[in-house]
Amino acid sequence: IACRIPGGKMRELVLLATGVDLIEYELFRCLGYKNIFSKIKKQKKYKNINIQFFTKLNYPFRYFKEIKNLKQINTIKGVYSLSYNLKKGDKIPNLKSSGSRFGSLITYSNKINKINKLNKMVLRKIDYV
Repeated sequence: IACRIPGGKMRELVLLATGVDLIEYELFRCLGYKNIFSKIKKQKKYKNINIQFFTKLNYPFRYFKEIKNLKQINTIKGVYSLSYNLKKGDKIPNLKSSGSRFGSLITYSNKINKINKLNKMVLRKIDYV
């Protein structure tokens, strides 16, 4: 299963929005199961999900710096994941296509105004090293 849109994070976004894991659903479907929704484990769903990608446009440095407090940020209520795919010292890629995105922040809440505040707070808390 190639969940490529948006930015390879479709599985996570659908899971948070619907409570259904796309991959688990698809595995049951491929195995020929009927009434799949009665078989899969449903998780909590949220009314508002946000994904913010990191690109050269919104990253403050020319070369990638690690996030010192990544584990702590990922434990904040409402943060599903803060992740990146560069190593310390890698040059930030020019924004040419969606492939130029090098990280993402996924947040969730049942209140839209909470998402906006949470995103701003998380971005302020990032401690680069």
